Amino acid sequence: MNRTKIEDVKHNEGELWLGREMDDQRLRWRVVLVSWVLCVGDYLHEKARLM
Repeated sequence: MNRTKIEDVKHNEGELWLGREMDDQRLRWRVVLVSWVLCVGDYLHEKARLM
């Protein structure tokens, strides 16, 4: 009996962790995208200024 309870708890923790991991990845992608856009914007701005 105890073993199944522990496994259930582990499984639930795993699902929670997976959900958190997904949120982290979404957030990381957003951060990467924003910084990439800023870098490209800076680069284009610099290039336009030099031309």
